[in-house]
Parts: sequence; structure tokens; C-alpha cells
Amino acid sequence: MNICRFKTGNIVLRVETPEPLDMKEPYSLFLCDEEKNDVNVIFRYGDIVEPSGLLLAETDSVDVFEDDGTFCFFYHITGEKVYYALRKVNKEKPSHHEIIIPHEYEGKIWTRLVFSLINFDDIAAMMNASVFHASFIEYNGSAILFTAPCGTGKSTQAALWEKHQGAETINGDKVLIYEDNGRFFAAGLPFSGSSDICKNRILPVKAIVRLSQAKENTVTRLTGINAYKAVFEGCYHSKWSSDFNKITSDVAVSFAGNVPVYHLACLPDENATHVLKNELFS
Repeated sequence: MNICRFKTGNIVLRVETPEPLDMKEPYSLFLCDEEKNDVNVIFRYGDIVEPSGLLLAETDSVDVFEDDGTFCFFYHITGEKVYYALRKVNKEKPSHHEIIIPHEYEGKIWTRLVFSLINFDDIAAMMNASVFHASFIEYNGSAILFTAPCGTGKSTQAALWEKHQGAETINGDKVLIYEDNGRFFAAGLPFSGSSDICKNRILPVKAIVRLSQAKENTVTRLTGINAYKAVFEGCYHSKWSSDFNKITSDVAVSFAGNVPVYHLACLPDENATHVLKNELFS
């Protein structure tokens, strides 16, 4: 068996696979040699049985069942019901995940497949954190997180800050957000959507910025329920666990109450960076 440990933020993930993985970037950037294990994921080859028990959720790519205290995630290709993997998590041991791969995949496991089968959204919630949909930039030693629905301009604003303000993009699409001893952090993740910008960095969060497109650049400080909604809507939510969604909501409440949250209505131009910078650092 091959054992690797990966770390993002304050979470250490121990992954055991039948054979060594093709360890390339971005996954290799998150390797660590720490001895602690927050989450154990064991892959093995075997037969995937037919689903049984209570159906909790059905999505385009996974069906979730609860069977005698065990949560079973059956992965399939969109539009088909041929299962190519099964992840099992016992309710009494939520930090232990067993993933079964059919025998025909022997010798063909690659790192991207491994991480696609590890549901990091659930793992983050289990560790009182959340995966957050945002472009994550570093500026002056702190994190600024641009969040918005897909296609609104998160990557565009991050690129403008790189070009005109000397910022650095850490992740173009996803970030782990969590609290540690009263401080609020953003951490890179080993996946980044279509942006392909993915670095292993942990930074204190300066601000969360909800974007919308507009005909002029204006920035507004959000408070109360509006700040909470801006954060919560950017968090990834569990499609099957109300307990995990409660934790995600608590994370959003904590960030909205302690980290400045803004709405930036903007154009894709240099002036948008100046308007926001003046608000954040004046």
C-alpha cells in the first residue's frame, strides 16, 4: 500500500492507495510529513454492490444512501447509472472514509481521480471549515476573496489586481476558509476549477468581496443579514447532510460578524481596483 499525507489550512488528510500515485502539481504542493491524521481515506479494489437503504440525495454525479448507520456515495457518469466508485463513511467514525474502485481500474488510479472521490466539501464541514467559491488573491500579506456566481468576473478582478496593484492570485476558484484561535484564514486547495491557478498558501483574511457587474464602480460595506448572505451563498453546501449545512451556516455567521464584507459593483477596468483599494486601506 502507498500512503501520502496532504495538508490544506489546518487539515491533514491521510490517503492510502493500492499503488503509488502520479504525484504532480498541484497535488504535490500540498504533500506534508506531519504525523497527525484528521481524516483517513483508504482506497481499495473490490466489487460495487447495488445501492440499498434510504436514498438521501441524487445529483448528476453521485447518489447518496444511508444503510444501517453507513453513508454510501455511489459515483456515476452524468446521465448513466453505472457506478465507477463507492465511498463509505460510518456515522460513528466520520473521519474514516473507505473508497472502493472496481477491479478493472487496477493499476489505473491517478491523483486527479483520487481527489475527485474525496468530498472535500464534507471534510471541511466536519472540521468546522468551509470550501468557499472565490478567487483568492494575496495583497500586502493578507487575503482578499472575490466571490460571485460563475461568469460574473471573479477571475477578471483578480487579474486586474495582479496587473495594477501587484497582487498575486493564490487560487482562481476555490478556497478553504476557517477560524483558528479567533483569527480568520483563507487557505489554498489542490483544485481550482478552470482557472488552473492553484498554490499552497495560508493567509489571514482582509476582506470578502461580493461582485456584481455594473456601469460604474461602487463599493458598499455589508453588515448583518446582507453580509451573512454574501458569505453563505459563496460556501459549498452539502446536498445530503443537514448537520454539515448547519456547520457551514455557522462558519458564514462567524466570518460575516468578524471579517469585513463588501459589495463591489464594477466594470472590468483598472478603476475598479482603485475604488476597492481605497475602501479597504484608507
